[in-house]
Parts: sequence; C-alpha cells; structure tokens
Amino acid sequence: MARTFETLSAPEKLTEAELEAYEKLVPPHKEDAIDIEGFIDLYGQETVQKDKSRVEELEQKFEDSLKSTPEIAEYQKRGELLEAILTEQIELEDWMGGDAQTITPSRYDDIVNGVDLMVEFENEGGFIKHLALSIDATTSRHEISRKIDQIRRDIQKDHLTTIKYFASEETGFRGELREVPRVIVGADVNTIRELAGLWLNLGKAKEKRTELEKDLGVDSPEVERVRGEIRSLRTRLGEHRVQFQILEEIKLQLEYFIKLSETQGKKDIESKYKNALDTISAILAEKNIELSEEEQKKIERDRVYQTILKEISY
Repeated sequence: MARTFETLSAPEKLTEAELEAYEKLVPPHKEDAIDIEGFIDLYGQETVQKDKSRVEELEQKFEDSLKSTPEIAEYQKRGELLEAILTEQIELEDWMGGDAQTITPSRYDDIVNGVDLMVEFENEGGFIKHLALSIDATTSRHEISRKIDQIRRDIQKDHLTTIKYFASEETGFRGELREVPRVIVGADVNTIRELAGLWLNLGKAKEKRTELEKDLGVDSPEVERVRGEIRSLRTRLGEHRVQFQILEEIKLQLEYFIKLSETQGKKDIESKYKNALDTISAILAEKNIELSEEEQKKIERDRVYQTILKEISY
C-alpha cells in the first residue's frame, strides 16, 4: 500500500481480531508481490538497484514519520488488511467477476506509482484489460482528495498510470505497462472489522472441521454441523456487500474521469476509461444481486465511500 506522510486524525486502534487476521493474511500477500530482481534481464542491474534504493529511501522516510505521527501505522495496517482480503476474495469468490485475476505490484510500483493492486480482466474474445487500484482505509477527505487530484493531473498531462515492473501469468508479458486507468477504492473501520471477523471465523471453523474429522470421522453429525457453519460463513463473506460498494466506487469514479477527459479533450484517455467502465458495468449486471435496504444503508454510511463520493461530486 502506498505510504502516507500527511498528518491524519487519530484512528481507532486495531482490534485483536483485526490484528490476528492481519498476521495471517498480510505477510503471505506481500510475498506474492512482483519481485523487481526478476527484471534485471530487461532493465539491467544498475536500474533495478537504483529503484531498490529509492524504495528503501522512501520506506525510511515513512519509518521516521511514525515517530511524530504513529497513528499512520494503524491506517497502514488496516489498509493492507483490506487489500489482502480483497485480493483473496477476487480470486476465490469472484468479487470482481469470473474473468478477473489479481496481480500484486512490486513495492516500487506500490510506493512510487501508488498502485496497491492490479486487476486483469479477460473477455470472451481473449482481450485483456487492466485496472489499477489504490486502496484506502482512511476517512480523511484530504488524503483521498490528494490521490484523486493526482489522477486529475495525470489526465491533464495526457497520460495515465505506469506500472514499471509488470508481469502477467495470463499473457506472459513482462515489462512496463503504460496508460493504465487508476481509481481509489476503500472501506472504513466498521466494514473492515466486519470482514476480518468473518474471515477469522471461517478459518477457525475449517480448522475445527479438520480436528473433528480426525477424532469423530468424516460422517459425524458434529462434523456435518460444522460444515454447515463453514458454508454459511463462506456465503456471508463471499456475498459481502463491500464488493458492491467497491464496484460502485469504481463505477462512479470512471464516469467522473470520463467526463473530465471529455472536457479536457483527451480522447485517448476518455476511451480507456470508457473501456474500463464497460467492464465494471458488465460485472455489476452479471452479479444482478439486489442488496437489502439495510445493506444498502450500510454502504451509504461507510465513511470512505462517502468521502470518495464527495470528492467526485460536481
């Protein structure tokens, strides 16, 4: 997750459940990030080492900032937890459609280019599209405004996001991926705590099933009861409203950036955002799930969702 250095208001402390989910989910997620050492053949040892040094320098600045603003660490961890859960559920439960695959960018592209997660979409014709996500767990309008302002400036300069160290298992492409549409997505503390609790309970239920199968046998009524609990928890997590919240955040931003590109006369960029919007709109139509009134209200009350909407309102 891209580092934040501005002063933020004090966040709510991570709960024990959030911390436990963080320790189980985030380290392996980070290990999946693209390793820039694997690009020496493309860029040369000197360039790769220079980029590694730049990341180390920026990381040190972040560590130094914690001395005066330790609350940043809470936002950072919560954002990384959301990122890991989102990545897993896109892969396991098709939160962004059945044709979506995730790619965890290198630390360089995370910290330098502000891309926390790449989503790769393949349509029926085999055409590949990409969308870059910057994931936020703050409720600070200043922070989200800063990120959206950067996208606005990129559009004004007639270019989009670049991923310097990109590798796709789907296409086999390695190298620099240019002109990628980027949006901000996120959820607030209440939503993330809910997700962390569901994820932990699901994992614990699976562990309990394994133990009971060893002790009582696979046909035990108690094992079957736990299997039912697993099915229920998996459904609740797999169908969680946050996937629709994030898709809606993406859709509204894409519409906003299309209008902005049009007013700026940036036809190529407008086309790229329209292509991304077609993909997201198709995913929403494919899901075709109507949320309950209460679930919709929970989305509308999510403070990150509210902040994004305020920032792109005309």
